[in-house]
Amino acid sequence: MRALRFHGKGDVRLDDIPIPQCGPREVRLKVAYCGICGTDVHEYLDGPILLPSHDKPNKFTGAGLPLTMGHEMSGIVTEVGGDVKSVTVGQRVCVNPATGCEHQGRPDCELCVAGRRNICTCSAFYGLQCAAGGFADEICVDAIAIKPLADHVSLKLGAMAEPLAVASHMVQVSGFRKGQNVVVLGAGPIGCALTLLLKENVAIHEKPLQIDMNRITLSEKRILAGNAYTNDDFDTVVRLLEKRGPEIESFITAVVPLEQAVRGGFEELVHHKAQHSKILIEVGGELRERISSSL
Repeated sequence: MRALRFHGKGDVRLDDIPIPQCGPREVRLKVAYCGICGTDVHEYLDGPILLPSHDKPNKFTGAGLPLTMGHEMSGIVTEVGGDVKSVTVGQRVCVNPATGCEHQGRPDCELCVAGRRNICTCSAFYGLQCAAGGFADEICVDAIAIKPLADHVSLKLGAMAEPLAVASHMVQVSGFRKGQNVVVLGAGPIGCALTLLLKENVAIHEKPLQIDMNRITLSEKRILAGNAYTNDDFDTVVRLLEKRGPEIESFITAVVPLEQAVRGGFEELVHHKAQHSKILIEVGGELRERISSSL
């Protein structure tokens, strides 16, 4: 099958690799779309950063280079492992790419039980620290990573769930309340998603604002940060996709075939970043009819 793999700094190639085998607690997907994250671009330009290196595989997953990239994915379930009861073949889904103890074959720690694999001490992400990624024709992921999509939610929108989940988590940890004024710094994909979520839950108006970070620092304003997202954030976002689909789809500025991902995706974001919010890589596209007829 085709897989877009990171071999080293500035070296991302479309390779032909074996089709993965589905484990007893895993689900196999035909990937439809997978978004290019800012993290992916940083890895392309200066990596490996979060990715493992040739001489230092990931200490939890054992994954090394080359590694299949992509963690903002959607697709259709084509196979479920023997121990999986929560997912069925044919479901249209998105994926929470954060893995924790279960992926490593360990008993769940307290954080994993609470759905907070984002801060598990052995957390690893598909497309970054795990060998499997979404820039490939197929991927096998842990069944607990699967988030079903409503029938009217497109697979393009499904690929937007992961960056939206980052924004959702930022709203949750911020402590902001409805009616408060909010400043969003940056209008990239997460900034746009954050603005949408704040309009949904918190902010009552919006306007351009000049930002002086020195004045903010001197005023001793409180600055908060979040670490990725929780399982609950993904559930929140899946519901938001059902309600605000057209607005979210407007964040997608280009859809590029997998075979053109480097030039039309990565290089496009390197040289024309200001022209884009989110570029999706089309792997299989809207797969429903083709897959349904083959099952």
